[in-house]
Amino acid sequence: MKLIGEGETAEVFDYSERKVLKLYRKDYEDEMENEKKFTELISEKFGLAPKVFGTVNHEGRTGLIMEKVDGRLMMDIIRDDAVSMLKYAQILGKEHKKMHSIKTDDEIVRIKPFLRRGVQRASFLNGKELEDVLFMYDSIPEGDCLNHGDFMPYNIIMSDTEFKVLDWNDCGIGNPLADVARTVNFILDTTDSVDAPFAESREEFAREYLKSYFYPEEIDYENLGKWLIINGILEINYAEYFGNTDEYSERLKRFVIENHKNIKEPKALIPK
Repeated sequence: MKLIGEGETAEVFDYSERKVLKLYRKDYEDEMENEKKFTELISEKFGLAPKVFGTVNHEGRTGLIMEKVDGRLMMDIIRDDAVSMLKYAQILGKEHKKMHSIKTDDEIVRIKPFLRRGVQRASFLNGKELEDVLFMYDSIPEGDCLNHGDFMPYNIIMSDTEFKVLDWNDCGIGNPLADVARTVNFILDTTDSVDAPFAESREEFAREYLKSYFYPEEIDYENLGKWLIINGILEINYAEYFGNTDEYSERLKRFVIENHKNIKEPKALIPK
């Protein structure tokens, strides 16, 4: 089989004319059932994900047999058409907003209680700072929109007629700005997608994505800022747990500490 793509959790192989095989790495095989469940649900109900045809065991590894989608990864399209980079930031924002119009009561985890437990583990905040953050967090509407959790160009296959989103393992139901904040964080994170075609223009790409997402309104920096604080805390926790703290982690810490009490006029993570 020909390898056609790979990421942290899996490799993707050309399986047949209309199918691919997503073969999980050993340390991530326990994620397959969740991804199968959610990808099937999103594909069947909303048409946003590739179809799933079944599971397979190949050379001691487990995998999903999935639909081969016509098109290319948005990340690769941008890499080949860097001059039009901001056009794809606009498409990213427009399609993300469209996805957030989906309301569902299916058996998908509600993210707000789950994320609160993560915030409570923030060891870099003192007692009063954590109390202030949790007070702010509890005031945010829970929301009932479909969240992807990693809505980024490396998880989108597109063509003139197709737009499919991959990797639904972290999806949930909640406030759409929680999902937007996560995308902004991944765009800005200098340790994520270091070879991305927008790596030298991360803030510009993020601004264009946000302008497109909020259009025709202005960017809601106040409410987005609350979720950037929450997502920042969770990203710092993740980095500290795996011993991967770096310059971007320190930038997030400064943003959280400087803004958690005055989010109405935030010292922006993204310059306006």
